[in-house]
Amino acid sequence: MKTLITLLIIFSTQFGFGQAIKVDNTFQLEVKKVDQRSRLFQMHFKGYYIRIPKDSKKIQFKIKAESLTNEKETFNPNNLYVVLRDLKLRLRPFDGDFIQLVDAKPDDNTPYYGYQYKPEVPDSFKDYQMEGFKDIETCLNYGTERKPHEKPIYFNTREFKSETFNLYFAMPKDQTYGELYYGNVKLMNFILE
Repeated sequence: MKTLITLLIIFSTQFGFGQAIKVDNTFQLEVKKVDQRSRLFQMHFKGYYIRIPKDSKKIQFKIKAESLTNEKETFNPNNLYVVLRDLKLRLRPFDGDFIQLVDAKPDDNTPYYGYQYKPEVPDSFKDYQMEGFKDIETCLNYGTERKPHEKPIYFNTREFKSETFNLYFAMPKDQTYGELYYGNVKLMNFILE
């Protein structure tokens, strides 16, 4: 039975690459690449390092988005997430080619570590919660260890006609497959080698 499930996942993964799927009636998305990356990497525009936990691996998705109207449209990367059904987890990307935001109003005593505050950009990741699934997010703690005040990191929207971008997710080290979604639309099943 496990062999059959694995074969079905591999088969559906093969058809996930290169297929453009319409989402939100404004864009079509095509997954170009799914790859496991190094755990340590430098944030290219912030100049500091993020390390994911030792029991995790970093997964890169390279995605091409094209406007269906041939006009510039607003793309929302917060609608993209990974689902691990067997673990009942829904993963938010922790990094990517978009400006990162945090939903915490700045004051003179709060370090923002290069993140921006834009209350006009809603965090739409929360709009697609799945019953019985735990959401895994990267958060900044604006409190203390004894009194944490954590706020999740999310992404700014961006206008474009066509663009290829990367998003990164932290997955449990022993997990080899999952599903990529945009909103309620499943883009693909994937399996890692």
